[in-house]
Amino acid sequence: MRIVSWNCNMGFGKKAQFGDEFTTRHSGVASTIWDRHYREHSHSQLVEKLERLGLVSAYHTLHSELQGQEAIPTQYMYRHLSKPYHLDYAFVSQALSRSCELLVGEPGEWLHLSDHMPLLLTVPI
Repeated sequence: MRIVSWNCNMGFGKKAQFGDEFTTRHSGVASTIWDRHYREHSHSQLVEKLERLGLVSAYHTLHSELQGQEAIPTQYMYRHLSKPYHLDYAFVSQALSRSCELLVGEPGEWLHLSDHMPLLLTVPI
């Protein structure tokens, strides 16, 4: 099983960690909506790298949605419901992508704790 975490540094830098295989830095890009501003290390480029490794977004697979066209937000900027974004991801192997379950926390339950909603990923073992 391969585990990928997408961690935010205190600045705008993002780091995708791939176990002991390699670490790649991506400059603050967490959604395709900002690809045009960050062409060198875009979100789309990271998703393509992960796909070459056999990893896909559990959310996008389960919801049959394209990157950048997500219906369910995972973040509310400044905790404002009027500023929703989908910025949080769980990447799993292609084999697990249809048999896993991914739930996004509800803002009514979580927004007082964070502007990001938790992702609960359940995978069969």
